[in-house]
This record gives sequence, C-alpha cells and structure tokens, in this order.
Amino acid sequence: MILASVLALVYYPLATAGAVLDRTGYERLRLGEPRDGLDLPRRQAAPPTDDPPAGCEYYTDGNFPFAEPTWRLCFTGGRLASKERITR
Repeated sequence: MILASVLALVYYPLATAGAVLDRTGYERLRLGEPRDGLDLPRRQAAPPTDDPPAGCEYYTDGNFPFAEPTWRLCFTGGRLASKERITR
C-alpha cells in the first residue's frame, strides 16, 4: 500500500505537468476557433487508445491519481471541429 501511494505521488506530477485543461478552460472553447488562439496546455495527455482519431488532442482535468485523459479536442484545417468529455 505504501509503495502504491509513493508511486502515485511520483507519477501524478509527471503525468499532469503541462497537460491539465480545467473544466472552465474546456467550457470556454468554441467550435470553429483557430487552434493557435485557444491557449491550450503546452503538452497533451496520452490518448486512451492505441489508434486515436487523426487530428485529435487529449488533455486531463488533473484527476488524481492517474491523470487519465478527460477531454478530446479534434481539429480540421487548424480549427476546433469537435470537443467532448471522454467517459471512463
């Protein structure tokens, strides 16, 4: 149990560093906006599948302890084409 707790405390900051998009940030995103103007986190979370759709990016809401991807944002022609919460 102690080892699992220590691993979670070490893994979590590494997994979330620069990949957290909070709910407020997600809700302010509007379809059609250019990707460059969205002020997204500097890096993405790992996709939840081995074969993610082309043009999509994944971010976490910072969920503890695993920092699983929470949001999927898909872009077409450099603009936000869809956004969704990923259900686990």
